[in-house]
Amino acid sequence: MKKSIYVLFILLLVGFFFLGCSSTPEAVPEEEIVTVVPDAGESEAVPSGDAFSDVNEKYLSAAAAARDSAIVAGADVLVPDIFTEIDAMYQQLCQVCADNPGQSQEAALIDVADRFTALERLVLAQNLRNKIGDLKFDNIDPQALADGDAAGEEAILLFESGGSGSDIRAAADKAFNAYNSIVLAGFKSLAEATRKEAYTQKDAADSIKSATADKDAYSATVLVLSAADAAFVSGNYEAAYTGFTETAVSFKEIYERVAEKRAAAETAITRAKQKVDTTAVFAAEADEIAPLEAEGEMEE
Repeated sequence: MKKSIYVLFILLLVGFFFLGCSSTPEAVPEEEIVTVVPDAGESEAVPSGDAFSDVNEKYLSAAAAARDSAIVAGADVLVPDIFTEIDAMYQQLCQVCADNPGQSQEAALIDVADRFTALERLVLAQNLRNKIGDLKFDNIDPQALADGDAAGEEAILLFESGGSGSDIRAAADKAFNAYNSIVLAGFKSLAEATRKEAYTQKDAADSIKSATADKDAYSATVLVLSAADAAFVSGNYEAAYTGFTETAVSFKEIYERVAEKRAAAETAITRAKQKVDTTAVFAAEADEIAPLEAEGEMEE
């Protein structure tokens, strides 16, 4: 732990040093300026120690970002053995760069970044593989499924056999892309079906003027429907499927709620009419039994 903190502390110091040099350079006395004239056979200048330090900082940052992405994906928990092995390589490179800032570690840092990225892709690929099974997408593209399985196995074997980071990443990418194509196709089909259902339920709600009768709920549901349509157009079929499913349920509930209120209102109106009609019948029957005296007779 102390060693890791020490390495990070050194890296921070190096970073501040370069920032300070780039922002407020000190003037160089004229007498110390030396013009170097290359020999006739010299082709390119050899990079200085500072140039190598800049390169190392660049690729250290890339490796750190790849490491963070792997952790976000859950690689440190799901495949701790492989993650720990790669992380040990990364920590060692951090120490080497701190101890030897004038020595380029570009190739090694690219390799370890590729390993972290490959591990992240493998975890994400496994998540997609599980989703394919859970949602019964297995028969959408059997060849892609087989290719993904084979590529995933290849990536694991390359990890175990000490393959290069670029080769492992290529295999992991292939597995991820194969599974992802199946999931996209599956959710596209589901989204298309649920979109039809959502608009069917919307039409039903519109038929009884739900936009007025249940304004707030109707407006909120329309916003979700618009977002789902936008997701579908952009190719985010899983989000579209979720949105269409939600709106189909919401519009159905709105329709049922408004229809129930309308039915209750119509029942009340019918009862009121019946009451008026009943009163009129009773009045007519009473008049037949005991007719009122004519106005003139009452005056006499």
